[in-house]
Amino acid sequence: MVQQQLPTGFRDDIGAVAERKDDVSQYVLGLCRSRQYTKISTPLVEYKDVFNGYAMGRGQHMYEFMDSSDASVVIRPDLTMPIGRFLATTNIELPRTFYYLGDVFMKNKKHRGDVNQVTQGGIEMVGYEALKPSKNAFPSLKR
Repeated sequence: MVQQQLPTGFRDDIGAVAERKDDVSQYVLGLCRSRQYTKISTPLVEYKDVFNGYAMGRGQHMYEFMDSSDASVVIRPDLTMPIGRFLATTNIELPRTFYYLGDVFMKNKKHRGDVNQVTQGGIEMVGYEALKPSKNAFPSLKR
């Protein structure tokens, strides 16, 4: 068998690191579920224009390629923008609260020690006229 290395900026997680990441993810997802947030998962690949105006970090670029119709598509560098695309292209009833967790990908300059794949999670509260943040929204998280 030929030994293959991972591309620069990627890594395998195993053992305690993988388990800790899973534990944290399950804890946060459980908090969101217990507060009746709606889970949303968006595709790994989006049209590039979904990210128009998205500010990449210094030295970062999107993984970009062409689909079968020669449209420019990217592997998502962020999870929030696809939620906006979803809301703009569906007639989902608002107001709603969403939660999400997934990996995002960005190319970083070589030899900086940055990773190109990270896990991102978040919540979105959409369609509310006014909502004051509650100090007790997630009491078990340290501020």
